[in-house]
Amino acid sequence: MLRTCVAACFAWVALTWQLPAHAADGCPRLPQGSELRWEQRDVPGMVFCKALSTIDGAEMFSVTLGASLPFRPVGSQQSGRGTVAGQRVRWYRGNDGFDPDAVLRETLLKLGRGREAHIVVRAHSEDALEQRMQLVETIGFDAGG
Repeated sequence: MLRTCVAACFAWVALTWQLPAHAADGCPRLPQGSELRWEQRDVPGMVFCKALSTIDGAEMFSVTLGASLPFRPVGSQQSGRGTVAGQRVRWYRGNDGFDPDAVLRETLLKLGRGREAHIVVRAHSEDALEQRMQLVETIGFDAGG
């Protein structure tokens, strides 16, 4: 419960921060031809990247980059394994306090030099979630994280 509340607070800060939204060096590389673009928010100590569809503006997934991010996986919430940017990951079920009907998966990726990436994928069906997770598998991070 506390983890969900903390994550929701950070998401709220990231979404309401009034800085220009544009793709920049902080966000991972999107797959070529994916018809996605980044909306980036710089928050003290973190970069919040939201992948949006260039077709309809829908959020496909989000990535928060920083050191010591608040997300900590809970083993009982594990829902599967996968690969992101060439690294093996474990996906965990999550809850969206703003949209209780959403299906949510999240993971924490270690990037090196103390940096992490918290990746969140939301959808309103398992099929849509699976398609979005396949996109996430193909994003890329700079060598320095």
